[in-house]
Amino acid sequence: MEVETPNDEVRQALHDQGVVEYEQLEDGIPAAGTNPETGKVGYFISCPANVAEYFKKQPYVKSLTVTAPSVQLFPDVADFHVSGAMSAVQRKWQLDNYGPLPVPKKGQTIALTPANAAIYYKIVSQYEHNPGVTWGPDGMIQQNGKPLTRYTIKQNYYFMMGDNRHNSEDSRFWGFVPEDHVVGKAVLIWLSLDPFGNAAHKVRWGRLFHTID
Repeated sequence: MEVETPNDEVRQALHDQGVVEYEQLEDGIPAAGTNPETGKVGYFISCPANVAEYFKKQPYVKSLTVTAPSVQLFPDVADFHVSGAMSAVQRKWQLDNYGPLPVPKKGQTIALTPANAAIYYKIVSQYEHNPGVTWGPDGMIQQNGKPLTRYTIKQNYYFMMGDNRHNSEDSRFWGFVPEDHVVGKAVLIWLSLDPFGNAAHKVRWGRLFHTID
């Protein structure tokens, strides 16, 4: 997003539109930078489509280029940054346009095909401790060197979403969470931080120690 001047008006608009850079520890607002391709000053931001449309209409924005995230999401990538297993059928879902995705449940029997095998690969190979499981070059789960065409789920699974969904690495990246990995239930807000707050106002004191319904 190229701007005339990266001033307080732009910073306030980024704040009001909920654009957060979590690595910017002072106030959470993205820092201006220079585009190495054009030499122009502006911001590289991650935001949903409606926020991009908002900034396109602002007089201080000289130009705005929208690019799709380069990351591939689950289940196109079957085993996030681990095995390199890729689905034979690429869905090309995006953070703001994801699914539908079936969530497996205990006792469910799945007919496995190259179209859906990546959804269940981590379940079969890791979470349910089946021996001899590998990912085949044909996009199928293999067990002891032979394609696995049916599988019965042994436990319930959950799809986890981060509370800031456009800046969260959650089930859209690494898939389902098995029931035996759930170790507790959140009942109390112990600490709450404002990503936009400065050093003196980083802690949201009014939220501390409130119970969660």
